[in-house]
Amino acid sequence: DGRFQTSLKAYGKYGENCPICGTPFNFIKVNGRGTTYCPHCQKRIGNPIKVGIFGKIASGKTATLNYFKFLGYKTISSDDVVTKLYSEVSIVTQINKLFSMNFINKVDKDVLRDYLVNNPSEIKSINKLTHPLVKQRIQEFFDANSKKDILFAEVPLLYEAKYENMFDFIINVFYNYLT
Repeated sequence: DGRFQTSLKAYGKYGENCPICGTPFNFIKVNGRGTTYCPHCQKRIGNPIKVGIFGKIASGKTATLNYFKFLGYKTISSDDVVTKLYSEVSIVTQINKLFSMNFINKVDKDVLRDYLVNNPSEIKSINKLTHPLVKQRIQEFFDANSKKDILFAEVPLLYEAKYENMFDFIINVFYNYLT
């Protein structure tokens, strides 16, 4: 009678919890169409498995990424991506324009950081510029290494930048300085 959709468990329920295991549903695009699924109950088949690594400043994210690299896995660091972006003429030009700066050939990260610390309202502007580019570079890395089993990406601002749907698994690195 056309009411079959009332019994669907995942379709159209992004953000709700899976009725089977309680895990929040994820949403991805597959060939241009949206798909809602439970990352716990509906295991991904195929390669590569994409693992995101995040955590607070000085939590050990880079050490964790380097460990996986030492083990022979392909890795990418968002910080390295940003460093490369800051050497691209178009990015240097945009940052100069955004913040009335005069960088030549390369953005000095220390100068930019000091500026943003003193002008916190401008952080949204730099994130609006860099986040989509970092996401694009990570996706290009995934595409270029699609024959590998597992790929690791260090993304300090993973949730803030809304990158969580890019990954099959996420590792939150936490270091307790008191122990």
